[in-house]
Amino acid sequence: MRKLARYLGATDWHQINWAGLGYAGVNALLARLAADAPSAAGFNAARAALRGVFHQAFLLGQVGHETLLRVQSIKGERISRDKESSGRYLSAGELEVLFANCDDETRRGSRDAAVIAILAFTGLRRAEAAALELRDVQLGEDVVVRWGKGRKARRVPLIAPTTQRIQSWLLARGTEPGALFIRRVSWKDRVLDPGLSDQAIYDIVRNRSGAFKCSPHDLRRTFVSNLLAASQDLSAARRLAGHSSTDTTAIYDRRAEIADQQAMEKLNAEMIRE
Repeated sequence: MRKLARYLGATDWHQINWAGLGYAGVNALLARLAADAPSAAGFNAARAALRGVFHQAFLLGQVGHETLLRVQSIKGERISRDKESSGRYLSAGELEVLFANCDDETRRGSRDAAVIAILAFTGLRRAEAAALELRDVQLGEDVVVRWGKGRKARRVPLIAPTTQRIQSWLLARGTEPGALFIRRVSWKDRVLDPGLSDQAIYDIVRNRSGAFKCSPHDLRRTFVSNLLAASQDLSAARRLAGHSSTDTTAIYDRRAEIADQQAMEKLNAEMIRE
């Protein structure tokens, strides 16, 4: 709603009389949003939010039934699996570069390395990583995602590299309760910081990735792909990724692609020997 409010020239979405837009106003607003070429999921989320607002406005007697039906009739965009799954997978070398870019012997570097480890080795979404609290992490065991997508909780085991990076960060952060990833350690090492936002998580990954540029979702994509390649278990990958369906998890399955690449490399090696 904040982004939609900016299209209307407002800095706060509470300033907008949304019901006063009517069908024509909503249609024009969504047309402006579509012109900026958001993802289909982003467009549909905005459409759903506006439909929800008008449903409440109808219940409060602020709009008529005809207006409600017309707003609800606005069609969403069909999500193309090819489009929505676009992105990149990181190689082992690129992951090493990410961590090397964090190894600057600063508190911020330790924090950023822990953020990247959580994203790359547990597959958490950036909003899930931002919402983590100290109590959610059991070093050497698992991390608890209390507020996953769809408000579904899950546990994801921690592997050694993740535990090591979190331990290094906690030496700088301290063990005060609160957000796991904070902007700074406050006065007398007490954690008074509300924690990083999901946008801050995004910025950390972008800034630390250097020339090859990647996003938090690329790390999640890499995690699921590597998990499938290692375990061959689609159901386990679905649970750990927090997907509601194996159809979504299957989008990240690169086993056939990897097998094809290995076959071509083998063929190339045979031809060189000849």
